Amino acid sequence: NKQGGSLWLRELLNRFLARLGGNYLRSVQPDAVIATHATPAGIIGYYKKQHPKLWLGAVVTDFTIHRWWVCDGVDTYFIADELLRDKLTTTADIQATGIPVRQQFMIKHDKQKCREFFGWDENERVCLLMGGGEGLLPMAEIITALQRASLKNMRVVAVTGHNEALAAQLQAKYGATAEIYGFREDVPQLMAGADMIITKAGGLTSAEVLASGLDLLIYKPLPGQEEGNAAFLQQYCGALVARSTDELVQHIKNSTVSPREAAACSEHAHPLAAQQIVDYVMQRLQK
Repeated sequence: NKQGGSLWLRELLNRFLARLGGNYLRSVQPDAVIATHATPAGIIGYYKKQHPKLWLGAVVTDFTIHRWWVCDGVDTYFIADELLRDKLTTTADIQATGIPVRQQFMIKHDKQKCREFFGWDENERVCLLMGGGEGLLPMAEIITALQRASLKNMRVVAVTGHNEALAAQLQAKYGATAEIYGFREDVPQLMAGADMIITKAGGLTSAEVLASGLDLLIYKPLPGQEEGNAAFLQQYCGALVARSTDELVQHIKNSTVSPREAAACSEHAHPLAAQQIVDYVMQRLQK
């Protein structure tokens, strides 16, 4: 957002990729394109100059918006929250639908039944550790810190995704004192049954957490979109941001969410975003 050459680089990249993809696009001849990343939005924007009837939608999958998203040719932007509308300087239509999440998150799972299924006691505080599909979170360091803190009635459940090496490492070291899982298809149920989650500040994961009603603890957000996501989620959704394991443990010790805070947080949850986006696009095409 700050470097003067950033947009020049974007234009060069988008023009080059639009030329490479031209034959494919002409063979498909799409009526509409939904872009979930800024670069393909820019590529299709160039293609659209020769095909003006094409409809282009851009789905911003973060709780912040960088300037690479603002490009010619976009008809409608779908953003994560109404509060982000002012971050887009554009004449395009803006729809605050929320970030699309998987269909399983549209269902309101029964918390007690999920806890019974996983064997979690109702008096336990269940804390998920999740770092996306590749397990990008220092889980060993975090589990060690949580266990040293001797947090009362705390059950730690680590989900490493496709990172099998990390799962094996954690199982060998913490298998007797924590639950260690690899890739899971039932993440919506895990989130529904848990009380809190320690994770990165990715847009999709954060949207899933909001849809599930979990207490959100963000660990060491990366510069860029993650820091932007963390700032929004901290200010409006009650998320806690930790820059160290000591700070993380302190947040867990002090964390209490009032009904008013929980209600305010639920205002920013949009489990039906995907369906709303599809409905909107189909209506536009019919017109």
